[in-house]
Amino acid sequence: MLAGDESAGNLQCSSLYLTEPIDCEEGTPDFVNAAVALKVDARLSPRDFLSKLLDIEVEFGRELDTMRAQGKNLARSLDLDLICFGNQELNEEGLILPHPRALQRRFVLEPIAEIYPHLLLPGQQHSMSYLLENLTSAEAVRKL
Repeated sequence: MLAGDESAGNLQCSSLYLTEPIDCEEGTPDFVNAAVALKVDARLSPRDFLSKLLDIEVEFGRELDTMRAQGKNLARSLDLDLICFGNQELNEEGLILPHPRALQRRFVLEPIAEIYPHLLLPGQQHSMSYLLENLTSAEAVRKL
């Protein structure tokens, strides 16, 4: 989820991508990933927006406390990550922006590069498309 991007219009969505699980228990099924960029109300803080995303996850059956306690990436009905919030950089308890592992994961970069190939995340000098082309990760990501 990319929030606060003034150039995004109201909503931009990538294709869906089938991705192999990373750092998960053996036997975890593949995931379906996508990127969404949207313009949010300027009065909304990144923390408030993240809270709304977590509320949506719970509505779809995600049990947040159980997953955090186990410390593993588990299969779940819905997982919404806030990758960036405009040009803001934050490092707070429970919220780091831009997302600290976004640039290491093909399943994040590929959908973002599809809708915003020239996007520079705060603090970065290279675009999404450049980072994707130069990623050494071998994870399997397939456009559906």
